[in-house]
Amino acid sequence: MSITPTRFMLPPLTPLSQRPVMKPPATGDFGAVLRNALAEVNQAQLDSARLDRMLAQGELAHVHEAVIAAEKATLSLELTIQIRNKILDAYQEIMRMTT
Repeated sequence: MSITPTRFMLPPLTPLSQRPVMKPPATGDFGAVLRNALAEVNQAQLDSARLDRMLAQGELAHVHEAVIAAEKATLSLELTIQIRNKILDAYQEIMRMTT
């Protein structure tokens, strides 16, 4: 039994000093970032409801599109709730520290 080597080659590694520096996107203040994130969550919920309606009316050819949209909307809402809970916990902890 013989094993033939593959021809898969990884690209050579480049030193960190030669890699381009990635900068975070300029998005503005924290309030604007929060508003944009909430708008995306809301849009996911609206898209899911629209696809559910289309599925119920028989206008949607692929059921998986509605299921995927519903899961995206659910996950984004759950993540938003968890972030809110963490922010509230941090706020309450800060308020306990000042007394």
